[in-house]
Amino acid sequence: MAGRFPDPATSPSRFVSDGSAQPYRLSWPQLNGLEVGVAPAAPPGAQLSWATGTMTVREGNRLLGTVPIAKPDEPMGNPYAHGVLDIDLLPGYHPLTLDYSGDANFQPNRATVSVDIPNAEVIASVPGSPVDGQPYTVEVQVVPLPGVSGIPTGKVRNAEDFAQPSFEATLDAHGRATITMQQRPSSSSSTNPISAHLFIEYLGDSTFVPSRTLVQFTILPSTAA
Repeated sequence: MAGRFPDPATSPSRFVSDGSAQPYRLSWPQLNGLEVGVAPAAPPGAQLSWATGTMTVREGNRLLGTVPIAKPDEPMGNPYAHGVLDIDLLPGYHPLTLDYSGDANFQPNRATVSVDIPNAEVIASVPGSPVDGQPYTVEVQVVPLPGVSGIPTGKVRNAEDFAQPSFEATLDAHGRATITMQQRPSSSSSTNPISAHLFIEYLGDSTFVPSRTLVQFTILPSTAA
């Protein structure tokens, strides 16, 4: 999510750093916020101290806050100095600018990142009991999360194959799509039901953030037809 690191060879006297940010949620301690970090860029084998200073975060012209940057409590789990800005971003797209102040060892630098918080839910199902080798239907609807207005537009597709045919479909005016799957025959001669899976992915539009859901269903052996 960070911008590309500058080449440290262009500033041999002071290594260059870059910033990265992503929203996160910890189970312990209970914490909501935006984690921002400084990832040093340096020649291979260089021994660098932990970055210090501050990170200022903006969304457009709006100042979200400034947070100190420090060595993490568990550096083995997080190799970069970081800080946590105590702010909850609303669902949707958030293009952010990160301005690192620099310190005695690292130059100031700026990065642009996009923090995308889902604001729509994908609901999908496979009605009935598909039979191995025969077409079946997948019903998909993309709905706004509570408190979010509008109707999602764009396309849905299966994000993972799971031995199922690939597909892509356009949502209608109600955010729905129905897809008829031309199923591949199973190579198994088993007479037992087969567990099947589809990851249905919404590709997003200018308002609604991409999201996905896992659909689990059962395919009956062809002998049951």
